[in-house]
Amino acid sequence: MTLREKLRHATLRKVLKSLINRTESIVWALYRRLSGLHLYRYYISSGNNPCIDVHINHPDWELYRQMRSEPSLINNPYALFLDEFYPLHPDTQYHNRGEKTGDVKTYQSSLCRFFDHLEIPIVIAAHPKAEYSPDTFGSGREIIKYRSAQLVSHAEAVFMHNTASAAFVIMNDRPLALITNDSYNRQTTLRIAQQRLAKILDLEIYNIDQCDPTNIKLRHIDDEIRRNYIYSYLTTPQVENTPNIEILDKFFRSL
Repeated sequence: MTLREKLRHATLRKVLKSLINRTESIVWALYRRLSGLHLYRYYISSGNNPCIDVHINHPDWELYRQMRSEPSLINNPYALFLDEFYPLHPDTQYHNRGEKTGDVKTYQSSLCRFFDHLEIPIVIAAHPKAEYSPDTFGSGREIIKYRSAQLVSHAEAVFMHNTASAAFVIMNDRPLALITNDSYNRQTTLRIAQQRLAKILDLEIYNIDQCDPTNIKLRHIDDEIRRNYIYSYLTTPQVENTPNIEILDKFFRSL
């Protein structure tokens, strides 16, 4: 099969998948209207959606408030890399079957070279689904799973591609640099998602395979952008200091 035929086949498959998903959504909406089915009576969520009936905090906000009083897991100052288990993450493998991802060794070697240039020790906050050997990112570098929130809260700086743990970087106001490499950029969906995040946070993306590591600038996110992100997705000024258990207890007792 030629490259053109492969591209045509991949594009057709994506179009068909989109049409099927859209058709299912329309049929489901029509069924709800004809049957009078109501999915919910009250809309309980975090953020500033005007349709919300009961405002609560996002679980990440609750965890952030808890982690502020927790001690550091690392005794010395450190920078943190928020791992995505690329390119072996099951979701990446599943959703991009028609597109070739980067080579594992090439991707990890690129990161190791970059980490070697840093003047501060780097700790890897491994993705929960990741399976790494102790020396995957270089001998002596700590790889820690399930503790991203706590690791971010005490990090001197954070490096990442695009991860849900970005919320902890924003909440803790940690200096941040968005990095990529040639291997990661081969995956179109992830590359576009990172570009979208960079636009939201008004940050530059550094390709560590193509730039001098000394030119990478760590930045605090602009305070207005940071506050807008927090109050758009994670909490509201009215409930940010109230635990969800208290909010929900009060609401359900009022029914």
